[in-house]
Parts: sequence; structure tokens; C-alpha cells
Amino acid sequence: MALRLPRRFWIALLALLVASVSLLPLGFILYVGVDTGWETASAMIFRPRVGELLVNTLLLLGLTVPISTVLALALAWLTERSDLPGARLFAWLAVAPLAVQAFVHSYAWISLVPGLNGLFAGVL
Repeated sequence: MALRLPRRFWIALLALLVASVSLLPLGFILYVGVDTGWETASAMIFRPRVGELLVNTLLLLGLTVPISTVLALALAWLTERSDLPGARLFAWLAVAPLAVQAFVHSYAWISLVPGLNGLFAGVL
């Protein structure tokens, strides 16, 4: 009788494969960093532009997370706990933007408001 492996094994193997593939870019970055030497890597990491980008990222995070949380909680309450007419439609419309790629959203906003840029555009 042939040995039959359980379904869990195949799922775990697939998960391990996906995790390995997703870690390849990090491995490449580490390899290039070690290959070029600490001086070059530290010069690239600790340059002023990286600090500016880090500050911009933290500002964007600090502004978008609270706004998104408030909007998500309000929409969840309206669709699940109230007698809002068309609640199922609103639930579907709430997740509809996830089906559209980010660059399409960006292009749509830039086309709609041509002067839109900076931190406000990122938060929007």
C-alpha cells in the first residue's frame, strides 16, 4: 500500500515555499550589503535622504491610520448594527476600492485634481 501524506503536509509545504520565495528579496539585499562592504552600505543607509523618507513615512502612517480606523469603524457599525437601507450594498462598496490597483487610484486622483501632491495627496 502506498504511503499517503496528509493534506496538512502539502499545505505546510506550500506555505514554506511561499515564505521562501517572499524572503528572496531580503536575502538579495543582505547579500549585496555584505558584498559591497560596511562602508558603502552605511553610507547609503545613513544618508540624509533616507531620514527624510523615514519622516515622511511616519507622518503618512500617523495621519492615515487614525483616519482609516475611524472610517472603518463607522462603516462597520452602519452596515452591521444599524438599520441602514442598502447595508449590504454599502458593505460591498466599502471593499470595492481593494479591487482597483493603487496606480489606477493615483492616476484617477491626479486626473481629477491636477495640482494634488504632497502629504495631503498621500493621505487622501
